[in-house]
Amino acid sequence: MEVVIVGFDLAKQTIELLLPDGSRTVVRQSGFAKEDQPRIRDYYLANITEFLDHAGDYRWRRDPVERLRALGKEPELEIRVTHALSWLSSQQNADGSFGTEYPVAMTALALLAYSGHGETVASEEHGAAVRRAMDYLLTLGEKKRGLMTTHNLHMPYEHGIATWAVGDAVMTHRVLGVDDKIVRRAVRLLPHSANIIVRGQTELGGWVYSYERIRDADMSISVWNLYALETAVHVLGEIPKIRAAIQRAGKHHKLAADANGGYRYRIQGRHPGRLSLAGNGLVCHRIVGTEPPFLAQALREILEQPFARDADMDLHPIVTQTDALFAIGGSHWLRFDRDFMPAVADAQNLDGSWPEGGGNIAALKGDTTIYKTCLGALILEVYY
Repeated sequence: MEVVIVGFDLAKQTIELLLPDGSRTVVRQSGFAKEDQPRIRDYYLANITEFLDHAGDYRWRRDPVERLRALGKEPELEIRVTHALSWLSSQQNADGSFGTEYPVAMTALALLAYSGHGETVASEEHGAAVRRAMDYLLTLGEKKRGLMTTHNLHMPYEHGIATWAVGDAVMTHRVLGVDDKIVRRAVRLLPHSANIIVRGQTELGGWVYSYERIRDADMSISVWNLYALETAVHVLGEIPKIRAAIQRAGKHHKLAADANGGYRYRIQGRHPGRLSLAGNGLVCHRIVGTEPPFLAQALREILEQPFARDADMDLHPIVTQTDALFAIGGSHWLRFDRDFMPAVADAQNLDGSWPEGGGNIAALKGDTTIYKTCLGALILEVYY
């Protein structure tokens, strides 16, 4: 017996489900209208485990093609993702890293892209690349007592993304039933890496450059570190100090929220809210489990934002916007899926990469193409 949708209540925005054991449950999802009902039905059937346990975040990596079929998406998306991964594998350095300016961050983003498609060390095409990327990050972390970075100033970016990537890779291997020595190395390292993030949290609940313990918080940095802590919980289970750090982060997100729908880059100085950080803010609220104070404004601004549809497309804010909108679901996601996702796919180069340009990425220098290709793949992998 499969999960069956037995009723909609458009007024209460709820869906009643009949579970395989014969019991019934009701899930609530705001933002869908009557005309969305046929697609909403498919959406919930495809995402049902995400309402039952957090392992649903990973289980579809077992069969990406089946996932796309369940969501009614075109097989072309799978081709685009695999093409991107093949291009990334061609760019890997001999030591397992990616990029030159920020190798830890680029390697971590590439590993996230591999894991997002269900790639493990046992994968036929990309298994060797996954193993080398994991080994590069783990070796660095083992030498530095859990710290994964090559830059002091940008430490919270690199370490946060790397900790997230290592934990995400562990969960992908678990879901696919792949046991390997390198996975056990990752599990041993993860508590130390997560503890660095916990210790680096500021008084306001966020994180800033160099993990300084000052009375401020940086929304751009904080989202990566919260992703890392969330994944650490998935891998390690409930550890009080990690859960407490996640809960403390709620203070930052509440202070950063602006009535215009954006989120402030820094708290000190009362910077106005930035639309480019709206996705970051919504993701942070999701992880902490708090209600965004200006959700309607944030959704409106995201869905009505001007959007370059060429080489100047800025993929950085789209990553967290995609994650946030997919989790919110309903007509908000359906509109984002219709208006933005095809543009991201169409911007891909014939060789599988995404073009340089767009956003404030000049500091990445030679890493820009790798960076944008990792982001492009991660955006399209939201369906998995």
